[in-house]
Amino acid sequence: SIGRPLPGIEIKLVDESGRPVEEGDPGEILARGANLFSGYWPDGASGPDANGWFATGDVAVLDTDGDLYLVDRRLELILVSGFNVYPREVEDVIATLDGVAEVAVLGLAHPYTGESVKALVVRELGSALSADDVIAHCARSLARFKCPTSVAFVEELPHSATGQVSKGRLRELSLYTRPGTLCSGGPRRRPPRSPSPGPAARLGPQPRRRSGDPAPPVSRAAPAAPPTAPTGRG
Repeated sequence: SIGRPLPGIEIKLVDESGRPVEEGDPGEILARGANLFSGYWPDGASGPDANGWFATGDVAVLDTDGDLYLVDRRLELILVSGFNVYPREVEDVIATLDGVAEVAVLGLAHPYTGESVKALVVRELGSALSADDVIAHCARSLARFKCPTSVAFVEELPHSATGQVSKGRLRELSLYTRPGTLCSGGPRRRPPRSPSPGPAARLGPQPRRRSGDPAPPVSRAAPAAPPTAPTGRG
């Protein structure tokens, strides 16, 4: 738990439409109090609304004792066929699987369900863990819509300066990973193409010209013969 609100601070949990959630359901934390800032410099944007409520972007659950438990960040929420999937819940399940050193989960656009769940997994050294192992493990602990539909194995996950997994960088990485494969920690790039050899390289070394020497004759390739018209069978 992250505890309870300080004296003089009001909080409430709301859904995506701004309506208070049912008791025990996760919702975004809104806070109101005299110690809140008025907005971000320089123009005071993104501060509390007209009624003094500030949207924190954190999703939490409030228990019957008034203690808050963080669930995830609102922007990381994955919507699968209209159902909410919180990446941290899926990550916590995958992290219990033998052979998993680190894991991160994110949502990717899907033509039929809106979004789908994808897991990027760092395997422990020597582990032979497969994508099917990860998906089967999730199916035993999670609802079907929360289970990853694809799993990619990576050598490492990108981290921010504070040590947290960088989800923005992770989305870029996920575009370069194939399900169930081992890839590098960053996007794969095509090797640079070798420059096309010029005429001199094709002709070999050329004698050096001195000042005043006449220019050498330019050899031109003979024009290609026109293509022969195909003949039909008699």
